[in-house]
Amino acid sequence: MAFVPVPKDLSRVKTKVALNLTKRQLICFSLGGILSIPVYLGTREVLGNELSLMILILIALPFFFLGIFERDGIPLEKYAKYVIRQKFKYPKIRVYKTQNMYKVLGTTEGKVKYDVKPTAKKATKEVRTK
Repeated sequence: MAFVPVPKDLSRVKTKVALNLTKRQLICFSLGGILSIPVYLGTREVLGNELSLMILILIALPFFFLGIFERDGIPLEKYAKYVIRQKFKYPKIRVYKTQNMYKVLGTTEGKVKYDVKPTAKKATKEVRTK
């Protein structure tokens, strides 16, 4: 009997549009080609074939990386935004602060409504005097 693996999570399966590429990959690769090929053709006569080809690769590589890279289902631009936010915007040491809910419940406009200590002292004095 033939064994056919079935993906467990069907939400990760992406639809292929053309040439076994997703829509995102097609757009990124097309933009990379549209920007890098004219630069190559324009600089090939002046700089030579090898240097022009290196420039083509340097221009097309970010678009290729945008189309291919995906970490935990997150595309590169969102992942880079999260990393930059974590490294530079948020503090490195997070301080854990608690809020005393009993004090908040017992306050009226910043003043403590119930003071437990004086009533406890009064109760002990009354017991002693009786």
